[in-house]
Amino acid sequence: MLRRRLARLFLGGTAGNERLTANTASVLIVLLAVEGATLLSLRSFLPVHVFVGMLLIPPVALKRPARATGSCATTAERPST
Repeated sequence: MLRRRLARLFLGGTAGNERLTANTASVLIVLLAVEGATLLSLRSFLPVHVFVGMLLIPPVALKRPARATGSCATTAERPST
């Protein structure tokens, strides 16, 4: 059972990319909703706003398309020649 779960978690290829993209999008939606909610009363929620903003950095960096640098991302593009 555990072996099957781990195999699904580390699934490669297009299925793995699809799973990674879906999970990253889910995390982004939740964090952006919390970030937006903290804007309603920014003075009282400023520490939460800053903390959630810092939590947003890794998923946003993962979703950012790779340019001609050759770095890996979930939506990597081929560099133009």
